[in-house]
Amino acid sequence: MKFKKLTALLLAAMMTVSFAACGNTNEQSSAGSSESQKKEESSSSQQQSQTQTQTEEESTGVTFPLEEPMTFTMFNLMNGETSLTEVDAWHYVEDRTNVHFEQTEVTTAELSEKMSLVLASGDYPEVFYKSAIDANRYGKEGILIPLEDLIREYAPTLTALLDEGDLWGEITAEDGHVYALPRLDSPKVQTGWYFNGNKVWLDNLGLDMPTSIDELYEVLTAIKEQDANGNGDPNDEIPLTFASNGLQLQCLMEYLCTDGVVWSNKWMSIDGDQVSFIPATEEFKEFLEICTKWYAEGLIDENCFVQTYEQLYAIGKSSDQYGFFFGPANEVGGSERKYDYYVVDAFDEMKGLAINAGVKVNGMAITDKCEHPEVMIAWADWFYTSEGTILAMQGVENVNWEYDEEGYRIGLTPEIGAYLGGTSYMPCNTDLEYTSKLASAKNPDTRHYVMGGIEAADKYGVKMPTLEFSEEASEQYSDLDTNIRPYVENYMAKVVTGETSLEDSWAEFQSKLADMGAAEYLELFVGAMGDGYVAAE
Repeated sequence: MKFKKLTALLLAAMMTVSFAACGNTNEQSSAGSSESQKKEESSSSQQQSQTQTQTEEESTGVTFPLEEPMTFTMFNLMNGETSLTEVDAWHYVEDRTNVHFEQTEVTTAELSEKMSLVLASGDYPEVFYKSAIDANRYGKEGILIPLEDLIREYAPTLTALLDEGDLWGEITAEDGHVYALPRLDSPKVQTGWYFNGNKVWLDNLGLDMPTSIDELYEVLTAIKEQDANGNGDPNDEIPLTFASNGLQLQCLMEYLCTDGVVWSNKWMSIDGDQVSFIPATEEFKEFLEICTKWYAEGLIDENCFVQTYEQLYAIGKSSDQYGFFFGPANEVGGSERKYDYYVVDAFDEMKGLAINAGVKVNGMAITDKCEHPEVMIAWADWFYTSEGTILAMQGVENVNWEYDEEGYRIGLTPEIGAYLGGTSYMPCNTDLEYTSKLASAKNPDTRHYVMGGIEAADKYGVKMPTLEFSEEASEQYSDLDTNIRPYVENYMAKVVTGETSLEDSWAEFQSKLADMGAAEYLELFVGAMGDGYVAAE
């Protein structure tokens, strides 16, 4: 199982909205629900789903709200700098369940240190929520309890999702136990960053979004040579940019390197059962040749190998200079221009986009201090329903979001304090149906942005297995990665910018990689992928 480290304003009047699973008898319809047939259908659908949730709760022997209140101790990540106790949606969940918490809350910056101190002290809470706790380690130490039997008995919604998706293995530790509840996402998500193109600029130039490598080259050249942003200066446009840490350049390989699938941030590709370390392949050399040519022609940002994400974002927000880039459009375009950008769909010649199983572990874990773990498991199970996920990720209907005429959910209050957090490590189920109905604004162009990468991955995606390193292999891989990755990224920068000749340095580069343990690096990676995969010769 892989481990990574890593609330919705609810008005008091909305507390009277009926949720069948809550057992409320004083029902009110949502504001404006009678204004259209769409609202009525939405309300009817919610009631049916909520009734199903109630039935599931009753079948487990834990029915919410509890007849008598229960209070648990919890360690959790704040929503940015906002305490969950200040978020009305959190109060809604407490009212819905009659379950309350004495919370120890921390910010992202202090999460690791404070969690370690709490665990080391022995005076740790009953529940770790949104904290990215190392479930493998603390499960082995007996601090976290096994959850697999509790899930099957008290979490019917999660159980069905794990069974249908064959995902139990994704959340199971080396010793065969499940120690943490996952966040489930649609696996049809492009790894790395979305590749965005400035649709406004292309319209100005009378061009379409590129659908091939050759078309991308033609579009970037037109941006470089013409006044794409229309400000009268044909020399201030930057056709293609990315940040300096190498990750975004790897993402570009998914479009320019067509003979393999890139596993984002790992420099690996897969072709059937054959796994390759990309810097050691001829495809990588061809990719560098393309980038070197494009850089020399001014199509690639001259600052791409020295600028940080923050610098890239700041320039993007302050000036209309970027044509194509990897990253979130709202960060680069700001609130004024974020809808200028469309996601570039997969090219026909692309062999595949790497996609994962859509599972992020460590959403919630329960310690041996908890006297009623079955209540906590049943409490968390609701967040895997559509209602629970929408509340967690977006807040409350007609308060934080609403349905538009076409059935898309449109955000009304995007402030971070409006929902439970949206963090990667939170029990919920942001599946394809959830994602496809999400729109951050009323602008229809947003829907293309939301769906572009998903559709590309759906068409070309290749599912990648979860990495399962043993402790020893994880340490070995980390040691090798610490040396190999910076070397590869430094070599790329020197070659692409013309400081080093690719032809003159390629043999020495390969020899150095071998000396640094590239073969062992690949074998460790393949071993972590599980049975059925071998290192390419």
